[in-house]
Amino acid sequence: SRLNMVILDACRNNPFERAFRSQSRGLAFTDAPRGTLIAYATSPGSVAADGKGRNGTYTEALLKHMKTPGIRVETMFKRVRADVERATRNAQTPWESSSLTGEFYFTLPERVASSEVVCPKGTRMEGGRCVAAVECPKGMVFQGGRCVKAAAPRATRAPSRAGMVKVPGGIYTMGADDGADDEKPARQMHVDTFWIDAHEVTVDAYAACVKAGACTEPTTEPSQEGYNWGRADRASHPVNGVSWLQAASYCAWVGKRLPMEAEWEKAARGAEARPYPWGAEKPSCERAVMDDPRSGVAGCGRSSTWPVGSKPAGASPYGVHDMAGNVWEWANDWYDPAYYARPPHKSRIEGPKDGAERVIRGGSYALYAGYMRAVGRGHADPSKAGPAIGFRCVATFP
Repeated sequence: SRLNMVILDACRNNPFERAFRSQSRGLAFTDAPRGTLIAYATSPGSVAADGKGRNGTYTEALLKHMKTPGIRVETMFKRVRADVERATRNAQTPWESSSLTGEFYFTLPERVASSEVVCPKGTRMEGGRCVAAVECPKGMVFQGGRCVKAAAPRATRAPSRAGMVKVPGGIYTMGADDGADDEKPARQMHVDTFWIDAHEVTVDAYAACVKAGACTEPTTEPSQEGYNWGRADRASHPVNGVSWLQAASYCAWVGKRLPMEAEWEKAARGAEARPYPWGAEKPSCERAVMDDPRSGVAGCGRSSTWPVGSKPAGASPYGVHDMAGNVWEWANDWYDPAYYARPPHKSRIEGPKDGAERVIRGGSYALYAGYMRAVGRGHADPSKAGPAIGFRCVATFP
């Protein structure tokens, strides 16, 4: 794919004032043509800070993050935005207008960059090797050399309550009126009683499923610090590098299932609508495995996940650990940005019936405080697997 990129750092009042009469300060907003990303140092109509050194605040953050190997340009700009907002105390918010259709990096993943791999036509790079570039129809994923329906497998045995906590049924507040567009509005949601894993599924637990022949091995990339599979020192870390179907297959193997989004949020914030699983206190490395706001290093300085349950001060009202940070967690639901705006079903949880991506919740070790909110929603291609996504399971009992 071809990429056109324009980066505008406007530290003064609109230098294009004659051309853009609609704006009196800053740069005017422009929709990005197809295959283009336009990045602004601040929101439309605003003026960017000059900074204290030779570069402005925005350019300084940009130069810092564009050197990081293996992160997509969209993720890189999110990190830049978080740095700038922190440095300016939210006075400046960088902005992007994008119509990209491919995957682009300023610095390629180390393994690809070092070997200078160029995949043949009709193939793509995945897990450090070239694989068939199969585009499956909507609602299907590529597994075992063919496109299969992305549906959760059925449980084959009775679940055990061991390692799980009970979340009582009842009404709670789902969503937030002051949240992102896909989190609005706050609404009253009823869920029945269910049980949820107290911890994210670990590498050790998932390995038992692989050994039994019921699960396939996760994606791993030895040159990237974030992947946990195959590392002897990370048996108690959350398993990552798993697709949605791999996660659902594990849960079925232990007689459970992936949580519905409404269940996950109830377990994370409780009946009192906590902004974070632990309460109202701002996120920090005391409570969540996240990007360290002091050092700027992911994983609270370790550039990786931590063993599950390492931050007991961050547990939810029901004693569920790591619902903010460590790894994003797959939910059963298809992602629909308008899901929260629709009236809930009166007698059962009913997520979207289909879609192109599945919901992920909770943020990860590589993300900033803004991603630790209990109402925060993410979404990902169910066929993809990366170091920032893991899962946990739920079950219901008679």
